[in-house]
Amino acid sequence: MRTHRCQLCTNARRGAVFHYYLLYVLIASILMSSAGVCLHAVLKADRIDEAASLFLKTLLRLEEQLRRDSRFATPDGDNTSLQYSDSENEQTIRWTIDENMILRQAVRDQAMVAMDRYVFRRGTRLEFRHDAELRLVALVLHEASANPAPGQPPDASTAGNRTLEIRLPSRPVSGTSDADPEVSE
Repeated sequence: MRTHRCQLCTNARRGAVFHYYLLYVLIASILMSSAGVCLHAVLKADRIDEAASLFLKTLLRLEEQLRRDSRFATPDGDNTSLQYSDSENEQTIRWTIDENMILRQAVRDQAMVAMDRYVFRRGTRLEFRHDAELRLVALVLHEASANPAPGQPPDASTAGNRTLEIRLPSRPVSGTSDADPEVSE
């Protein structure tokens, strides 16, 4: 004898599918959260890479211009400024440090011919050093940290920061024709 059961009795209990939906939502939220964390890491790395690239481009442009100016004449200045008298182009070139920025001004006949700005990360310390004995002028750059501690301003004096020095030969003040200090015999 054959018993006849209804269709509803053979299916799973009512409400059991709800647990499967909860499991699917949980797995989907874990996957979405993981994707969000990965995307955030990629965007943060891209931002840090862009800042490093901008710093290196600024530094390269600054060094090229400083070396070009240092070929022309004798430097004159202190730790926050440097002045070149370019007799070839009949102009005076003045380099000035203002906190984290270096300004280059070219003046001819009391009129400003050109002005360039080199901006570095906030907290970066800059200074010019003169060594008359070695006939060198050096631009010393104490780079501030790219990722300071939370709540702390960027500071170039903390540990782990880099110091960069660009050394430039200078000509003697007397105008004698000594050998260039970059050329070794």
